[in-house]
Amino acid sequence: LEDFAKADLLSRQRKYSEALASFREIARSNPNALLVDDSMMRVGELQLTLRQTAEALATFQKVTTEMEASILRDRAQVRIGEIYQNTLKDKGRAIEAYEVLLAKYPNSMYAEEVRKRIRLLRGDAI
Repeated sequence: LEDFAKADLLSRQRKYSEALASFREIARSNPNALLVDDSMMRVGELQLTLRQTAEALATFQKVTTEMEASILRDRAQVRIGEIYQNTLKDKGRAIEAYEVLLAKYPNSMYAEEVRKRIRLLRGDAI
């Protein structure tokens, strides 16, 4: 927890590269810790901040596939869709990512927002 707080402070100080290294180390050295999924989400967000889009996608994908006990899996799936939608401007892949969320996590708190995004991307929404 102390290491997580230090890494968070680095992030708030806009020392993104240092924060990224710290969160990676937390996840690597404590694979069974309660905050490992939070650390991986922070890694993904920092990768996006540093314009490491492919790495961020891989990190969020890792959260969704390898961290089966995580409550952040649906949030990671949303972030994948957002990256495709907003950063890569790939409507098809964004829709696919959002549909994965609806299939795997139908009761997610993000489900209604994702449905709206799918309709918007398809051109169904006004």
